Amino acid sequence: MKRSLALTAILNSEGLHKIGAIKNGVDAVYTNDTTKNKFGILAREVFKKFKALMSDNAIYSYKPRRDAINAIYSLIVDNVADADITAIVKRVLDVVD
Repeated sequence: MKRSLALTAILNSEGLHKIGAIKNGVDAVYTNDTTKNKFGILAREVFKKFKALMSDNAIYSYKPRRDAINAIYSLIVDNVADADITAIVKRVLDVVD
């Protein structure tokens, strides 16, 4: 099933509905490695451009959109960090030694 990411769902919701909308966004991005990687690249571009334009007050009207993208991006990065098994391998090696 193909999912679509609608930032408006995140922007227009509150409380638990916002959390659900963010989760739906993560699920839409996490369909495969290609979409996940492409989203990561595009999200980082948004963050760089937003930061570069911070001296222009007009950019702040886009802050909620940037924050919605950041919420999805942060959860994806956290999932990748959680998948790192280096610490587990180190503990196993310590036990074996």
